[in-house]
Amino acid sequence: MLTTSFTAVVLAALAAAGSGPTTPWQTDYKSAVRMAADAKKPLAVFLGHGQNGPNYLVRDGGLGTKEVKVLTERYVTVYVDVDTDGGKSLSNSFEISEGMVISDRTGSVQAVLHDGTVSQTELNDYLTRYAEPTKVVTTTEFGGRRRPVVQYLTDPNRNRPVYNAVQNVTSYFSGST
Repeated sequence: MLTTSFTAVVLAALAAAGSGPTTPWQTDYKSAVRMAADAKKPLAVFLGHGQNGPNYLVRDGGLGTKEVKVLTERYVTVYVDVDTDGGKSLSNSFEISEGMVISDRTGSVQAVLHDGTVSQTELNDYLTRYAEPTKVVTTTEFGGRRRPVVQYLTDPNRNRPVYNAVQNVTSYFSGST
């Protein structure tokens, strides 16, 4: 009996260890926005398909130990399954069907809007750059490129457009357009 229980515990531990790294994904966007503001951490939103969506969004083998460590320690992470009704609505608010969005530490500026899958190199670059406490976001990156955006705030110091990270999704929660 003891041997059977011990074997079951060892097998369960090995199965968990072999399942790959995990990050504490939030699934409620509105709560995650509050958590990020309270913690003064950037928000990393992954929009994908199904339960394993975050891993499918990252080319070259999915999320690795390095990425998970940075996401867990320096970001509030949200996963949105765009195959659900709520996920579709939220992804429409971000104007992408799958991809990744990173806010700045204030939660008011969108630092990255990456449409589609992202390479591990691109992801590591984004995560490293926007987790820095001294990083001031003045433009929104789109797929690694800067692009003009339709809805933006004006940075009073530089008068350059920056995307409002929560402007579209605020209307999603309030029901206004």
